[in-house]
Amino acid sequence: MRDDGLSPGQFHGGLDENGSEWLRQLQNYCAFRGFDDVKSLALMKVLLTDAAGNWVEFLDEKSMGTYAALMASFKSRYMQPDALKYIRVQKSCIAGNKNATSQPSHTSKL
Repeated sequence: MRDDGLSPGQFHGGLDENGSEWLRQLQNYCAFRGFDDVKSLALMKVLLTDAAGNWVEFLDEKSMGTYAALMASFKSRYMQPDALKYIRVQKSCIAGNKNATSQPSHTSKL
């Protein structure tokens, strides 16, 4: 049985990504494939790319030496309530800017 399309895909560490959902998909995929902690750790390191890949490269051995340690570090970095609040505020600001008119609402036409 092929598992194309079941992999969680890469996690880049961007503001538009959902760390909680990505980690859930990774855990489900590793369970589906029957990976032990060593294989799960290796896969997680491979799938963390761009900003997330740079972040993991600079973690100390204690923070990424085991699958459980790397998951805890990931949760701390990408799943904190304050981080999620910041992401929602950023998205709201971006959405607000897309809907902005060229004339500020506090000015009137002459």
